Amino acid sequence: MKARIIYFLIIIAVFTQSAFPCTTFCLKHNHQMVFGYNYDFPVGFGFLVMNRRYLEKTAYLSQDEKPAYWISKYGSVTFNQAGMEFPMAGMNEKGLVIAQTMLPLTMYPDKDSRGAVSELQWIQYQLDNFESVEEVIASDSFVRVSNESIAPLHYFVADRFGRWAAIEFLNGKMVVHHDRNSIMPLLSNNMYEVSEDFLKHHVGFGGSEQIPTESIKELEEREDPLTSVNKACTIAANRLKYYNDSLSIIENAFEVLQRVAKQRYTQWSIVFSITDMNICFRISRNEEIRHVDFKDFSLDCNSKVSLLDIQTSTATDILKQFQAYSTELNRGYINKMNKALTDMKVFSVEPTKEQTARQAEYPEKIKCGETKR
Repeated sequence: MKARIIYFLIIIAVFTQSAFPCTTFCLKHNHQMVFGYNYDFPVGFGFLVMNRRYLEKTAYLSQDEKPAYWISKYGSVTFNQAGMEFPMAGMNEKGLVIAQTMLPLTMYPDKDSRGAVSELQWIQYQLDNFESVEEVIASDSFVRVSNESIAPLHYFVADRFGRWAAIEFLNGKMVVHHDRNSIMPLLSNNMYEVSEDFLKHHVGFGGSEQIPTESIKELEEREDPLTSVNKACTIAANRLKYYNDSLSIIENAFEVLQRVAKQRYTQWSIVFSITDMNICFRISRNEEIRHVDFKDFSLDCNSKVSLLDIQTSTATDILKQFQAYSTELNRGYINKMNKALTDMKVFSVEPTKEQTARQAEYPEKIKCGETKR
């Protein structure tokens, strides 16, 4: 546990100093709804993968924890960087979407009688089990994020019923800001309440301060990027408020993402269409928009799992670029992530081959369960 605390403090320092303000938001217009997400991180490798329904799972945790157990009710498509079952963002077949951003002040709950999952598998757990924001919030009564988790995260969630919520863990308790009591349908790398209070000082949101007309990249060229985290929320909120009717809702979402993209760090820009059940994304090294549709995948328990390498993907014939999942592929991504975190000094010592093998082989232990809940 002492080592975990040390890693936790290091990662807070790393991400606070580097200021990678991932931005995620919900946009609704004319009975359409999309969810936008900029993934900001020093490295952009990763994969898009289909996750099957009716899988029997036990959370991947240390022996000192009480892991959650469940049978996945819904299939999903997720964007992963740290291996299978540990997504950064994703959408399930019922239109529930979840993405994470860094929040250094996060404090996960102490151990108790609830089953636990890690900070990233919490996303997969929710996508596996629920179809509404209300269900995600209610799950706090029986599942928790393990306090052995390394990355301090908070989450933005939206569903096909038009609901959204920002979910944080502060002082060991879940704190929720949702569309019923909040004005800002987006989240970045600061406490939701702090970012919303900052927004309220600006014209159009109750205050007198002018909202920057520049993009985040333009602001970075003339000021300390550490000051841009709340400004990212303000710029995005302003752009969401003034919908451009000459563009499609997908184009509007990508324009918001472009306004708050950061130099060197914005690796993936993703738009989940909750209404049409498809996903569009582009990457920093090649900004052509890729498109995948839920109807293109079989999410049945006995289906073969396939994945798409994000960095090498292109927009043309994207389905032909998917390859069969294997433990070796999974291990390769985990090794890349471990090396990246070691280089960033999040890990003082890179995980051993045995530890990496255990994580890489974890999906092999997941088998088809009952087909009815």
